[in-house]
Amino acid sequence: MLEKFSKYKLSIIYILKKTNVILFDFVFIILLCIITNNKLLYTLLAFAILNIYINYYFDINTLAKKIVISSKFKEEFNENYFDLYWRFNKLQVQLFANCTLSMISLIQFVSVTSIFLRGIVGLIFLVIGAILSGIVFSISINSMTLLRLTSKKQQNYTSYTKEEMDILNNLR
Repeated sequence: MLEKFSKYKLSIIYILKKTNVILFDFVFIILLCIITNNKLLYTLLAFAILNIYINYYFDINTLAKKIVISSKFKEEFNENYFDLYWRFNKLQVQLFANCTLSMISLIQFVSVTSIFLRGIVGLIFLVIGAILSGIVFSISINSMTLLRLTSKKQQNYTSYTKEEMDILNNLR
């Protein structure tokens, strides 16, 4: 049981580290959900803006990094791993952002009129959403396998080692 909890904790921490790039927009969307009263419209707008921003940010930065890193590694550049690494990170950020935003959007069903109390309830839902995204992420065997690979290999975009190939062989 302790090992399973540790796995969830690792997933949540890893996802949180990857989400600092969208902090400003995410905070804005959270405040929008907490403060406003036109619930469904703002929630849908927040989901759309958040996903558009995440896609744009990752696509632009991934292209720029690919150019720089491919010229650095030249013939040894492993394009497949590069794409896997950045797509995997993007999916983690999207999962975290959408789970937490989903939970925060539930504040519209709480009948609290004080902005301070709505903020506290919003923070509670934020934490629940973060935990939920960690659990959803940890349930998938492939996600955990890719997490092990990307945690081990990090941003080393060269060919796979024997140990990394063994990790990849666990994918289903």
